[in-house]
Amino acid sequence: MQGYTLAPHTFHNFKNNCVALVSQENRGWAIVTEQEYKIIKDYFSINRNSNQSKEVEITRATLDKLYNLGLVQKNGYYPDHCYKKTTPYPESLLIKMTGECNFKCAYCYDFSPQREKNHISAERIIATIDQIISKTKKLNITFHGGEPLLRFTVIKEVVNYCARKFTDKKTRYALQTNGSLFNKEIVEFLEMHNFSVGISLDGIWSETDKLRTPKNVEFKSASQKFIYLLDKYNDFVRQHCGVLAVLCRSSIKRLPEYVLWLQEKGISGFSTTVLDPTGRAADIKEEEISAEDIIELYKTWIKLIKAGEIHSIKISNLLSYIDNLCSFDPPNFCQKGPCGASGEFLVLDADGSFRSCDCVIHDYFILGDAKTDLDEVIHSDRRKKIIKRYEQLSKYSECSKCAWMQLCGGTCVAKAIGHSSDINYIYPIECELTKFLYPMLLNEYSENPDSILFRYHQKNSKIKKIA
Repeated sequence: MQGYTLAPHTFHNFKNNCVALVSQENRGWAIVTEQEYKIIKDYFSINRNSNQSKEVEITRATLDKLYNLGLVQKNGYYPDHCYKKTTPYPESLLIKMTGECNFKCAYCYDFSPQREKNHISAERIIATIDQIISKTKKLNITFHGGEPLLRFTVIKEVVNYCARKFTDKKTRYALQTNGSLFNKEIVEFLEMHNFSVGISLDGIWSETDKLRTPKNVEFKSASQKFIYLLDKYNDFVRQHCGVLAVLCRSSIKRLPEYVLWLQEKGISGFSTTVLDPTGRAADIKEEEISAEDIIELYKTWIKLIKAGEIHSIKISNLLSYIDNLCSFDPPNFCQKGPCGASGEFLVLDADGSFRSCDCVIHDYFILGDAKTDLDEVIHSDRRKKIIKRYEQLSKYSECSKCAWMQLCGGTCVAKAIGHSSDINYIYPIECELTKFLYPMLLNEYSENPDSILFRYHQKNSKIKKIA
C-alpha cells in the first residue's frame, strides 16, 4: 500500500508484552503488542528497501488506524485533526479587575506597591469584549485580581452589558476570589449568570492558613471564612465553586486529607498551582517544594482514586494530564506546545494593558499598554516569542530528545521565568512530573483501559475517550 510512511516515534515496553508508540511530531500514540510492533516495523522497513524480497502482511485497517492516531503519514501528511489549531481571536479573556486585595498572602506573585493602585474601568473592559466577540462565536470571561469582588460594581456592569448585547453568543463567566466578600447580592448575581467560581484556599488548618492572611478582623483566618460560606451559602458553594490551593511546604503534606474533606463537603472541583518565588514569595524560599514532593502527591491521589476514596471531586491537574492523552487539541492552554498564551487566551491587565499570560508578572508577556487597541495586538505577531521558545526547546535542548515533548509543550514559560532569568529554562517540577505520569498512564492503559483511574476520568472530564 503505497503512500504510507511510519512517523518518527519512540517506543516504550511494558511488562504485559505491550508497547506504547509515541509520535515525535504530534500528540499521537498507540498501544500495540510486541508482535504487532515487529510487523509494523518490518513492513515499513521493507517498503523503504526495495531490495528486500521478504513480504510482510499488514491490513489497510491497521494502517488507517495508525494514520488516524498520528503515527503514520499518508502521502506525506497526517490527518487534519493531528495539526495544532489556531484562532485569529482569543476565545478566553482574563480581566485583572484590580491590583488591590483585602488579603496579604505571603506568596502573592502579583503584588507590588504600584500594581496595587491599578483598577480597570468598565469602558476599557467593554470595548475589549466588543472587539473580541464581534469576531468569535463564544467568549469565556474570567474576572481576576487582586481581589476582583472589590470591584463588584464594575463586574456587574460588564456582565449586564454582555447579557443585553450578546444574546446570540455563548458567553461564559468565571471568577477567581479569596471568597471573603460574598454576600446575598453577590451570590444571587453569580448564580443568575451561572458563574464558575474558584475560591483560593490551601487547607483548613493553622499551618495552611498562615501564608494566606486577611487584612481585616471580620474573621480570624481564610479557612474560618470558608467554613462560614459552606454553612451560609451551601448550595451555591457546592454547585458553583471549586477550590484552588497553592502548593508549598506548609500545605502539601495535608493536601490529600484536604481533598477528602472538600469531597465530603460536596465541593466538585479542586486544582493546584505551585508556589513561584516571585512577588512577595521571593522572600519565603523555605516554602518551595521539589519535583519529588509533587510526584509523591500525585501518587497518593492516584492511590486514593484506585481505592475508591476519591471519586466525585475533580482533581483538575491530574485530569488535564489524562485529557492530554485523549485529544490532539486538549482544553488545557498550558500544555498545547506552544501554550495558548495570547492565542486562544488573552489578559487585560488592571492598568489597561494587554498581556499574553498572567501566571507571573513579567515584561516578557506585555503585548501593549493602556492606549493599545486590541486590533494592534491581534494583528501583530503576538505569539512570536512563545513560539520561538518552544522551537528552541524542541530543537536544541534536552527536550528535543524527550519522548513526551509533544504532550508537555516544553514546560511552562511562566514557570521558567518565575524560577530562572533564562527564558529557555526547563521547569524541573513540571518536567519530572511529566516523565513520571505519562509512562505510568500509558502502562495503566495497556493493562486495563477500563481501570478505576480511567473511569474516574470518564466521569469527571468533558473528554470522554482516552484513545
